Amino acid sequence: MEVTQTSRTPAHEIIATVAPFRAWRGSQLIIARGPIWVTRNLSWQTGTRIICNPCSGYNQSPVTGDFADLFSACAQARGIQVPYWIQNILMQCVDVMFAVWPQQVPIRNALEKCKIVSHRGEHDNLSLYENTLAAFDKVLEHGIWGTECDVRWTRDLVPVILHDSSGQRVFGKRLDINQVDFHQLRKELPLVPTLAEVLDRYGGKLHLMIELKEEDYPDPQEQKQILREQFSKLTPGRDYHFLSLHPDLFQWVDFAPASACYPVSETNVAAMSEISIERSLGGLTGHFLFLNDRLKHRHELAGQTIGTGFINSRNCLFRELNRGIEWIFTDHAVQLQKVRDDLLSAAPTP
Repeated sequence: MEVTQTSRTPAHEIIATVAPFRAWRGSQLIIARGPIWVTRNLSWQTGTRIICNPCSGYNQSPVTGDFADLFSACAQARGIQVPYWIQNILMQCVDVMFAVWPQQVPIRNALEKCKIVSHRGEHDNLSLYENTLAAFDKVLEHGIWGTECDVRWTRDLVPVILHDSSGQRVFGKRLDINQVDFHQLRKELPLVPTLAEVLDRYGGKLHLMIELKEEDYPDPQEQKQILREQFSKLTPGRDYHFLSLHPDLFQWVDFAPASACYPVSETNVAAMSEISIERSLGGLTGHFLFLNDRLKHRHELAGQTIGTGFINSRNCLFRELNRGIEWIFTDHAVQLQKVRDDLLSAAPTP
């Protein structure tokens, strides 16, 4: 992202420039004639906003607002979907920006409350593969609070731990999980664990963040009963929570209270926030840039909490802890756990 100075914004306030955008918000077509300058308080500025409203014609006015709202409006533009690769590039730019943005060291109380969650276990997908027992063993070995993992179903209704619908990306083998029975999966992809193996090995030792993936449920009542039985020895909320990009999937785990279920937001933060509050779910998870302080306060008023990801640097960790975030989802759990533990060791005990 190019850094740009303007006559309206001091140079030290500018941290990034976003390209001009066009988006629908309700019945209004919003066109920002850029660039849009992102400032250090995460506001966005543009000299002119042109609003085309069929009822009122055209008007022009200066505007400032929340950067997360801007991005969400763009991403949810009518008839437009931002490709994941573009979202990933933008998020990488944001990560770099926050990694070099100095933050105050959190107070001891914030460090003590910090709960780091390893995203798919500690992995590099070269010698240590995501969502495998070896990846989760590494999390347990380093005293990390929890790990996130993903549940999918084989053709014969065995729940297994794998993020993708096939083994191609991680293991280099194109094997569609829901098209094979478990015995074939175990033969072809022996590193893919079952949900039962993960619960038996780590239940009560690691806090398990179980993400339900969108896929066909050929026998939903039977699958619900399988999940009920496998989680029966653990306590929801204390030992595990359910996550999903698709909150309707929580109907298959209704043996757990709504407070143990958390939607995962992408750029659809406003919609997911509404669903969480309306259904009295536990709260909301998503990217730290979008889950801003205003939204955090809204969920706290509803008795809910939020968790943010992906926190991949010391400065970004400090930022989140300083604003009261406790659940920290990360691909660098071992590194951030050490940062937290070292600071707690050095901090004076009250």
